[in-house]
Amino acid sequence: MDRLLEYKTCSKCREEKEITSFYKRGGKRSDYNHECKSCSSQRNKEAYLKNKDKIKERNIKWKKENKGIVNSHTAKRKATKLNATPAWANEETIKNIYKVAKKRGQHVDHIVPLINSTVCGLHCEDNLQLLDPIDNLTKGNRLYETSHN
Repeated sequence: MDRLLEYKTCSKCREEKEITSFYKRGGKRSDYNHECKSCSSQRNKEAYLKNKDKIKERNIKWKKENKGIVNSHTAKRKATKLNATPAWANEETIKNIYKVAKKRGQHVDHIVPLINSTVCGLHCEDNLQLLDPIDNLTKGNRLYETSHN
């Protein structure tokens, strides 16, 4: 996917915004679609919801076929989380946040990501928020200004 860091008119909402540019499948360089981040995010959410079961099956199959890679990623994530947990973090509060998320069917999201090219957040109660799974998956590893839920 080709990203442009410039402002153009979004092809969906027709507003002048920072746009994400991507090629149409099989198209030429002149066949760009221009979408702002919010329209692109909405399109991705709709596609995920439409194909949720297929995506889940594909991911389960891939994880079974690639156990070594999955274990490596899991170990790296755990180590990063441990290194990003300050001594003053309230472990009980963090555990409770995860329990509440599980009961509600939500994800626990780090507001400032633990791993990012521009910033490294902490694993502490003030950097955690509850998100619906689709919102957390579309957020990915990006840094968004959000409020606590």
